[in-house]
Formats: sequence, C-alpha cells, structure tokens
Amino acid sequence: MTITVSTNAVTFLGNGATTVFSYGFAMPAAANATLLYTDALGNQTTVAPGGYAITGVGQPTAGGGPQGGTVTYAPGGVPIAAGTLLTLMRTVPDVQPNSFSNQGGLWPSVVEASDDNLAMQIQQLASGLARALLFNPADTGPFATFPPAAQRALGLAGFDGSGNPIVAQPSSALVSTVMQPVVAASSLSSAESLFGISTAVQPVLAASTLAGARNVFGVANIVTPQQYGAKGDGVTDDTAAINAAIVASAPGVVFFPCATYLIAGTLAITTGAVSLVGENYQGTVLQFSNGALDCITVQGASYAAQIYGFKLENLRINHGTKTGGRTLLLANVSQAVVRDVYVSNCWTGFEIWNTNNVVIDNVVIQNIIGGYAVPAHMGLYAPPGCYGVYWHSPGDGSARSDQLTTTSVVVNGNFSGAIGFIWDGWANTWNMFMTTALGVNFGLWVKNSAASANYWPDYLIADNFVTDGVISIGLLIEAGRSMSFVNSTITNTSGDTPAQGSADTNAVYIGADVPNSHTAVISFSNCEIGNCKAQAMVILGRNVTVTGCDIYAGVTTPANTYAAVEIGAGAQDIAIEGNNFEVYGATLTWKYGVLVDPGTFRVLVEGNVFYGAVTRSIQWNNSDQQSSSVGNISDNPPMVSPSGQSVASGATLLAAWMLGGAINVSGPGAAWTMNTDTAANIVAALQNPKIFAAIPLLVINSSVYALAIGAGSGVTFTGNGSGGFALPAQSQRMLMIDIVSPVLGSEAVTVYG
Repeated sequence: MTITVSTNAVTFLGNGATTVFSYGFAMPAAANATLLYTDALGNQTTVAPGGYAITGVGQPTAGGGPQGGTVTYAPGGVPIAAGTLLTLMRTVPDVQPNSFSNQGGLWPSVVEASDDNLAMQIQQLASGLARALLFNPADTGPFATFPPAAQRALGLAGFDGSGNPIVAQPSSALVSTVMQPVVAASSLSSAESLFGISTAVQPVLAASTLAGARNVFGVANIVTPQQYGAKGDGVTDDTAAINAAIVASAPGVVFFPCATYLIAGTLAITTGAVSLVGENYQGTVLQFSNGALDCITVQGASYAAQIYGFKLENLRINHGTKTGGRTLLLANVSQAVVRDVYVSNCWTGFEIWNTNNVVIDNVVIQNIIGGYAVPAHMGLYAPPGCYGVYWHSPGDGSARSDQLTTTSVVVNGNFSGAIGFIWDGWANTWNMFMTTALGVNFGLWVKNSAASANYWPDYLIADNFVTDGVISIGLLIEAGRSMSFVNSTITNTSGDTPAQGSADTNAVYIGADVPNSHTAVISFSNCEIGNCKAQAMVILGRNVTVTGCDIYAGVTTPANTYAAVEIGAGAQDIAIEGNNFEVYGATLTWKYGVLVDPGTFRVLVEGNVFYGAVTRSIQWNNSDQQSSSVGNISDNPPMVSPSGQSVASGATLLAAWMLGGAINVSGPGAAWTMNTDTAANIVAALQNPKIFAAIPLLVINSSVYALAIGAGSGVTFTGNGSGGFALPAQSQRMLMIDIVSPVLGSEAVTVYG
C-alpha cells in the first residue's frame, strides 16, 4: 500500500457527549499508539493502554490495509468535558526491520512495508521538527553549538551579536541591570522579593494546584453543575451532577449559569462553607419534580457538630407536582444566608432547626400548596400545618436556636390553609423587618409545644410586620415573652375576598400566662390592628402594652357584639394608652372600645380616643382597686347633665340628675321623700363606670319641709346611721357616689354622706 496521509497525530475536542473519536492515518500496531489527555487547566497526562480502546490497527500490506479507525475513551462512563483535549500520536521505532540477502527474493509486499515504515519515520521526524526552534533559511552557517552541560548549567540560552547561539551568565549584559539582581538571587523567595512579589502572594505562586492557589489567595473554589454533566435543559435530571458539584466545591461555590435545572431528587449538603449561587434571580431556575422528597437539605451531624457558612442566593425555586417535602431544611447549622430567592408552588417552606445566626433576606415564598397537612419535621413536635418559615428547637434544653433575621420576606399561602410563620421551643432572638404573611391561616404563631418550664421562645423585635387576608388569626401568641411589634399592620382584611372565607376571629390573640406558657412582656406601638370579624385584640397574658395604635373593625364585624380590645380573666399589668379606636371610615360596630373582664388586675386605660362604640367606650367588669382609667375621650353623647336639676316632690332621683353634680329640690306643703335611681341605671349612665369612681353630688332642699332620701335597688347608703339621708328644710348636703361593681347584671353603688 501507499502512505497517502502526511500526519501522524490528531487532537480531539471534548464536548461532554462524545466518547468515540475517529482518526485517519495508519496505525501498524497498538503499541505504536500514544493517547494524551489534557484537562481544562492545561495539565497533560498519558492514558495507560488499558484506559482506552482503539480499532483500525494492523501492519500495512500490499493491496491495501487499515488506514485509520476509532479511539473510545470515557473514564468512569462519563464523556470528557468541554474544554478538555485528547491527542492520539503514532510512534514507530527508528529501525529498519527487514533484511534483503544477495540473490534473495524481493517480495513486493516486504519492500512496500519497508517503504511504508520509512515514510512513517520521516513523518515522525517532520512532526518533531515542526515543533522545533529553527533558523531562517536565509541565514548561512555554520552555527556554533552550545557548550557541554556542565558549562550550560544555571546559564541563559541566548544569541551573540552575530546571531549565534550562546550560553550567557546572568551578570552579563544580556540581562538588564534592573533584572540582574533578580536573576542572580540565591533563592526563589529572594528573587520574588526583589521582583516586588510580597510575602503574602508568594504562597499563591507556590501552590501546586489552581484550587490551592484560590484558597491561599482568598478566592472561592467555584464549580458549575455543567462541569459534572448537568444539562440545564429542564428535561434531563440534573440531581446527580449538582450533588457531585456540591461535593467538589466544598469549601466554595456551586455557580448556576442561567438555565432550568430539573431535579428529581434531593440536593443534600452535609459539609460547611458551601454556597449555591445563581447567575440571575430570573434566569437560574431549580425545577424540583421530586414528589414527597425534601428539595434542599443542609444538615450537620448533631447540635454539637454544626456546619457553618451555607449560602443560597440569587435564584428561583419552582416545584412541579409536590406531595410532600420541605423546600429547605437547615438543621444544626450556623451562619447561614438565604438571599434573593423566589420560591413558588412548594408543599411547605423553610424549616430552621437548632441553628445560630441565620439570615433570610429578600425572599418570596409564593403559593404553599400543602395547606393544613402536617409536613415532615425535625424533633418531637409537629408543626400545626404547612408553613412559610418554621423556626424551632426542642423544649428540653438539649439544643437551642439563636438569632434569626428575616428582612423583606413575603409568605403567600394563597388561602390554602398554610401558616405564615411558626416559632416554637427554645429559640431566642428573632429580628423581623418588613416581613409579610398573606392569605395564610395564621400570620405568626408563637408556641411552646413542649410546655417547658424553662425553655420557650424569647425576644422578638418586629418592625413593619404585615398580615393580610388571614383565614383565622393574624397574630397568635400562645407562649413566649419579650416581644415588641412596632410600625406593624396586623389585620385580617375579613371579607375582602371569597377565598378568605370571612370566618376569621381576632387580629391579635395573646393567650393566658398559665404555668409553662410564659406569655408576658409584649408591646405594640404605632401599629394598625383589626379589620377582623371578632375582637381586634384579646389579651389574657401579663405585662402587655398597647400604645399609639389604630384599632378598627372590619366589614364582617357584627354590630354591638364585640369589644375592640377585650382584656380577659387572668390578665394583669395591662396598659392601653394613647390609641385611636375606629379610624379611616371603618364601620362603627364595636359594642365597647375596651372591655375589662372580671379577674383582671392592674389595668390602665389612659388617653385613648374612642370613636363610635355602640354601647360604651369602656366597660369595667373587674373589681380591682389598682386598675385605673384616666383622660380618655369619647364621641358617645353624654348621659350626664353638666348642671343641677330642680325636681318635684315624690319624683325618683334619676341617674342623669344624680350624676349632674347638683340637685335643687322643692316639695309640697308637708314633709316628703324621694328614692335614688337603681344601681344598674346609674352604672349605665356612665361612659366609664370605673370601680370606686367617687362622683360628688350636692343635694339642696329649698322647700320649707324636711326631705328624706331613700335607696333604690342595688344602692346602699353609708354614714347616715338610719339607712337614708334626711335634709331639714332649706338645707343642703354633700354626698359621694361610689361605683362598687360595674359588672353587668351585678351593678352595685354606695352613697356616702
């Protein structure tokens, strides 16, 4: 045969898909083949003969023989990635293997094989010379040769004034005066210092790998899922490739170029300092189609062996048909950040368990489809339903969560019955800023599921916390203490849309401080509260302060049924100060502005503006002498005359007259009597029938006959010694009216004189 191809080597480009490569030149034997692999960083290795398969091998013969074939190379069954190379070379021995004897036979096939071998040797030499340093053909020789190795050692290859090759010493004029000290330095570190390379950078240059140099220089190790076989086409399952990238990145970053990555499994992270970062908030999409599996889990081995430094940033998480599983689990994790993430159509949201210093910033969780279903969870106590964010720890003291910060976080349950935010167990310090719950069953639910006597939720600052479209209760606090809500809008928007259901109750419900609930030290300042079906606030706990808030009814609130704020039995140390009741044209439907139930202690209602309570601005039903009401303003028409009344003999002293401050009476031509109004009517005539109110009454008998005053039902007299008051003709007497019990149905009044 003839050798018609002038090459003896070929280079193949990796593309992440091809494993069989074709070559088009003769390969006499497999031993003549050499395969080189070059990675993306330019590192080159020789592939062992057993690491690949080659076809088309055979000694060329007369009449035709193999002229090329294929090379199959797929280490571990994975095609070589884009940016890598394979080079196939043919190398034949520099010998002439055939012997031709005198007068012997000259077989054409043998002669041709010798010629073929000679042609391949020439090609081999030509290939080497093509990569050699050659003189220009116009140059004339002869040229000087380099001296022996001993004389070349530590020298520099160069050329003299005639262009002849020489070996120059560093101190010669061939090296500039600036560089001579660098070249002549006795050590690499000395040369680097002379060259202006700082000691901080020297370890970077000395690193054996690019990843090592990045770590020394403080640059993260960055990999992409595509490097590990991800397609990002939204069709191919990329779970294995992404998990491989996660393992390879630690510590470092898995960077997701804009694409849709289909994930049919779970992305599991069990080591620290791993970041999943998208290229674009809109363009990088993690599309989970994994049934009831969790989507992303970041989990340390135990509370004592937490992992640090996880980040999830700048991407979108979509869900296909989900039947369970959490979007994100952070368990036994510290210093984690979730930022610039949009989640849609999840079964449930983020569970955060036994963590320290977690930040959730600029995150939207849209449409929680799990609704009332109880999802998978860490620990003994299940959440009461699916949720947006669930932060908790055990209540037995075995572990604790500290410092959760949520900023610009929106959870939209889309009226599925899911809960916006849940806080439970020994989890302390929640910094909540611009955090919103929409279309949820409960906006924020604070619990102590373990009924622990020592470990419960503690310390919350909520600035601009917003609830809207709430199905049940906007803010439900069953346990926990030291919570402050400022500049917040806690409303249910009852009846605003059919999906909301109009079956909600309160905007705020604060449970009783019973043993092992620790519901105390809770404040509201400059908030909007209400727009619900029942009371805007029910307060049963301790140390609750409501200051400078707007409290208003909703369109579904039944008229003359509920108080705007009800302070229930067991509540104590409650202050309702400087608030506005019924604003912005809301329906005037409250029965009372504030209702103080029996069994409450140390309640202060001061400086409030009541607008449009149907029955009374404040209804006091307790008998606590330390409770007080001062300086409140009401628009209810006064039921007490501001001036004295002149009444005829035999008339009943009506409550309105008695509470007018003075009564001038004149009777018939004989001694005569009058009875006071009933205690129930006297209490009803007051806008603020506070216990022991001490209302003065001046009685003037202007007639010439004696007047006897008797007690109406529920009224007792004290200080007269005879069960009634007697006023001689043309005399006057100062009395004092005290409200002993303002409780409806049990009203009692005492008159002193």
